[in-house]
Amino acid sequence: MQIPRETLSQLNVPTMVPLDPKLSQKQERIRWKTIKNLDIEKIIENNDVIALENFLPSIVNCKISKEEFQKTDKNSLAKLLQIYQLSLEYFSYTHNYLNNLKDKLNEENSQMEATVNK
Repeated sequence: MQIPRETLSQLNVPTMVPLDPKLSQKQERIRWKTIKNLDIEKIIENNDVIALENFLPSIVNCKISKEEFQKTDKNSLAKLLQIYQLSLEYFSYTHNYLNNLKDKLNEENSQMEATVNK
């Protein structure tokens, strides 16, 4: 069952915007050497979000063929999975942070409107 967009907007629920088909057309090859050289433990230990953000384009814009996946050693695949997990954690944190910020700004806006309307 799909909920009509009007209902979602009334509930203040964000709707999923269709992705641009060009986004799913990955052209670059993954750089396994870059992945091998990335120190995930150091990123986690230092909470180095900048290093993670700088690294993300190198995996977001890549495609991995089935053959390449099968040829790649397990340690590299495990590291890639760790990178994806860390990235998802970061995206989830960012999403929650922005939602909380939006809620706080909406509340402040309501308070300011109430003050102005008195």
